[in-house]
Amino acid sequence: MTALASPRVRPLLVAVVLLVLGALLGVLWAFVIPYAELTVTDTTAGMPPSESALLFSGPAIFALMTFAFGAVCGLAVWFVLRPARGVSGLLFAVGLALVASGIAMEVGGAVAGARAGDIDPHTPGTYQLVDSLWLTGAGWNALSAPWLLLICAPGVAALMYFVCAAGSSDNAWLPTGQSSDGIDGAGGFPEPAPDMPQPPAGWSYPGARA
Repeated sequence: MTALASPRVRPLLVAVVLLVLGALLGVLWAFVIPYAELTVTDTTAGMPPSESALLFSGPAIFALMTFAFGAVCGLAVWFVLRPARGVSGLLFAVGLALVASGIAMEVGGAVAGARAGDIDPHTPGTYQLVDSLWLTGAGWNALSAPWLLLICAPGVAALMYFVCAAGSSDNAWLPTGQSSDGIDGAGGFPEPAPDMPQPPAGWSYPGARA
């Protein structure tokens, strides 16, 4: 237990837990989304408009799930990694949320594809279809942006980290043992340096009362 509480081990432990949760998030997404049905006949292949709308529900559900996951990342880093509070903690939370989101997208896409199965356009039947989480048709100011779902969790993680910092005392933003007003982490003023010049013995301020 002492090893797990070590300041050097704790960031690694938090990273491993959140990355595993990212993979589990992808698996959960693959099981909760609705799958559209594609009908293949001898002459045509298509789906009704109601089934086409289901293709958009997959990315939408993933975005909502990663919003919640980003909040978990921000809160976990803020409360568990107190010594890393500050810019380093913020970057750590955002980076973890980004990597975990990528893992969730890859794992979720693989599991959903395995559940839906392959589509044979030459064999009539009904097939399940799921849209990719990499939005190949998405754009951002005329630029291709297939990574739009990738930034949901990091954005919320940063927002949650700032919310925790804004709702805490000034000293809570700083690592343990530091203070913004010159007071040490124990609540007292630091001792003067041993080599600081001291007034002569018996000296008093001019005008001081005896």
